[in-house]
Amino acid sequence: MRIRAKERSVAPRDPSRALSEQMRVVASLQRIWQRTQLALASRVKISHTVTPLIEYSAPSLLDFLLCFLLHDNMAFSCAPCGRSFNTQTSLDQHTRTSSAHIALNSTPRVQSSEKTEQRKPSLPTKQSVSSPTQPKVQKHRRMLSQLAGVTDQVVKRAELRQIPASGSRPVQVSMQREYAKPPRAAASNSRINQSTSSVGTTNSQNQKLRWSVIPWSEHSAVFQSVSAHCNSPIELKKHNYQTVPYNPQDYTRNCTQCNTPESRADERECTFHPSKRHFKRNSKKSKKGYSCCGTQSQGCVTLPTHDFQLPKRAVKHREFLPTPPASANKTKFRAVTLDCEMAGIAGGAGEAVLVCMADYITGTVILNRLVSPGEAITDMRTFVHGISKSSLDKAILQGETLAGWEAARNEVWKHIDENTIIVGHAMEHDLAALRMIHLRVVDSSILSKNAVGIHRIQYGLKTLCSELLHVEIRKNKGGIHDCLEDVLGTREVVLFCTRNKKAFENWVEGKKVEEVRLQKERDIIRQKRKDELAEKKVLGLARRNPEKVKDKNVASSGAHLYVSSDEEDEILHWSDVAEDMGWPHPDTGYDPWSD
Repeated sequence: MRIRAKERSVAPRDPSRALSEQMRVVASLQRIWQRTQLALASRVKISHTVTPLIEYSAPSLLDFLLCFLLHDNMAFSCAPCGRSFNTQTSLDQHTRTSSAHIALNSTPRVQSSEKTEQRKPSLPTKQSVSSPTQPKVQKHRRMLSQLAGVTDQVVKRAELRQIPASGSRPVQVSMQREYAKPPRAAASNSRINQSTSSVGTTNSQNQKLRWSVIPWSEHSAVFQSVSAHCNSPIELKKHNYQTVPYNPQDYTRNCTQCNTPESRADERECTFHPSKRHFKRNSKKSKKGYSCCGTQSQGCVTLPTHDFQLPKRAVKHREFLPTPPASANKTKFRAVTLDCEMAGIAGGAGEAVLVCMADYITGTVILNRLVSPGEAITDMRTFVHGISKSSLDKAILQGETLAGWEAARNEVWKHIDENTIIVGHAMEHDLAALRMIHLRVVDSSILSKNAVGIHRIQYGLKTLCSELLHVEIRKNKGGIHDCLEDVLGTREVVLFCTRNKKAFENWVEGKKVEEVRLQKERDIIRQKRKDELAEKKVLGLARRNPEKVKDKNVASSGAHLYVSSDEEDEILHWSDVAEDMGWPHPDTGYDPWSD
């Protein structure tokens, strides 16, 4: 009994000391966490739910970091045996009793459950494990040392991402922002193939432009500011956006032969000319006629029935579908930036050959894929987007493309719902190429045009980037569009217009003054041309009748031309001028004096 008492007195347990040790460990953990938050504020988003939502580009290090911060216990494993344990005590007991560990000459090592951690902490020796007086705080010290090492690596990588500026002027905004290239793909969308090797434009990784990175603390403010500038359905419809699903009653079917509307056809026969009108352009007094019969009658062919068909725009409208509604089971992006590149097909329409989409708030590239058109291409438009027919065919053979506009639309719908805000520039063509109906839209062209107030003027994306951001895009040979560059440039323009309101208002006032000045110059030039034309007409009349014109002071007023004469003032009507100019018109037969 005395021996046992003596053993207990050798290493008495001090609860207050152990408690203070644990408090110091907790304080150290808090300091390291604050340091990590400052370094990764724009790269990490943590949602304390059952499954944390993490968006970053180095998952191995940050998963190991979050393992300490979000969970109380770590899962320990024994590398030689391949077994895992929930607690340190179970692992220590295993190392003491297992015959495999007794036979080992080297000291075993503990491996964290995170397979990506390379530096594995050493296990305590057999004597230290069996010591009954070892404080439990050693476990926290071990965790602290591992956490400190991981934090240093994460901070170094975060600092390496922030490359200094070169060759471009940053966007001047009211808030302080960091500038860096956006990541190539979102972590949550790693299943998407981001290959753009078949694209003929400049690779986005080699772009010298740098785009703004919004701190995580300002994400909500950025979303609210862009949400307040959504275009109304009336504005979208005015700019040729499709805002309602297909309804047959919205279209009138006309006969393809006689062009008679279905509502007025009744029981009338279909009478038409099978050929087009024929004109004799060499004759001044030619008569209009049809090449099929040479007459001007209502028709030379009569059929008992009509052939009523919907217009082409109605056929295309059938394929338009609204964006799917929001689902509680799937988390979608709150705001994205979208752009498509098109190629020409039969009938002059455009079909999407490249679709690119990025997160508006973070600038993360979500989608950048080529699309194989469902119809034959008649005009590749390589001079616009740089995608050649051969490069597109190669990507199709390698299986790197999306199969048609419908597959491209479904790929876009994987990341958005009806509540998502789509940001773009003149995006009515992009949504039409994808057959999408979406009402939450912020169009940078409409935004800038409405601010200036001159509705006949629509500013291009290159102009807005140059004048608002002082950033030059499409600087390559021929001004070829880079779809990803256009997406990120549109994002910067809308960020500038919605966040840096004072600078945007100054630009608007400057454009108004400039447009007033240009309008005055255009009016002067227009009046000068009008006067020159009137003078030419009078001089032509003077050459035709020189005896009637003795005074060169000729004035034009209203519908008459006045020519001064010594004998009398003769009034010349427009019929005289028209006859001198060769009226009636040889094509239309129009006589100006017959009105």
